[in-house]
Amino acid sequence: MHTSRNAIFLPLLLCLLLTFAGQRVHGGDLLRFISARNAAMGHCSATMPGYANPAAAVLMQGRLIAFDYENRYCIKALSTYSLSGYFPNRYLDAGFHISRYGMTAYNENRLSANVHKRLNEYISLGIRVNYSFVQMAEADNIHAVTADAGLLLQPADGFRIGAFFLNPIRSGIVKGDKTEKLPQAAALGLAYEFPFSFTASCEVYKQSDCKPQCRFGLEYKPLEELSIRAGFSSAPFVPTAGIGLKLGHFDIDLAVSGQASLGLISTCGLAFRF
Repeated sequence: MHTSRNAIFLPLLLCLLLTFAGQRVHGGDLLRFISARNAAMGHCSATMPGYANPAAAVLMQGRLIAFDYENRYCIKALSTYSLSGYFPNRYLDAGFHISRYGMTAYNENRLSANVHKRLNEYISLGIRVNYSFVQMAEADNIHAVTADAGLLLQPADGFRIGAFFLNPIRSGIVKGDKTEKLPQAAALGLAYEFPFSFTASCEVYKQSDCKPQCRFGLEYKPLEELSIRAGFSSAPFVPTAGIGLKLGHFDIDLAVSGQASLGLISTCGLAFRF
């Protein structure tokens, strides 16, 4: 009986995912970079350490390797895995990001290379090149090369202004003998670190085929080793929350978000600093 149910359920799930997949490619999910820390803070990323803003990688102090995992609505097939690295040096800081979403019948894969530089104590710039490859059962594979750019300003102690532009030259995806344009996205945000171990961040995110999204996040550190985070994003309204732990050379981040009508999205991250 269990095998019979799987034989019915899996083809139905595959059809749903393939239908959803076409919308995801057009909807620009290939532009996403997951981060458990940022996910807990309303997905604010323009001014926060991470890979969404190529310039904000300068905020990740020291060399590190990080693994992040995101699961949507407790469905294994709707999971994303990512591996990232950050390697500062005297001349030009560099990083990479590898991610995979989906299952055997449908999956999205991306390899990104990032370079970023702190020009002075106030201004940092970053650029990134991405190669994306999408595999679909009984359909043409899709591949695309895109470029992103980011800016981070630190005009005063604790105050940051960040902006990033994803696919600003409007690259396309190649589907067999056809080429379709991927959407563009941009974000502008502010963050301030208060003297009493409290950080507030807000930003506006706009994708070319979607309404603007407002994001807001808070982080409080009652201890140097512990961070408590919360936030929300709009359009639609999604509350978020999470914690972060520092254990020696390791950083552990956990986040949850979601809507009552769809369910929870859980994200976890593990980083090793060396």
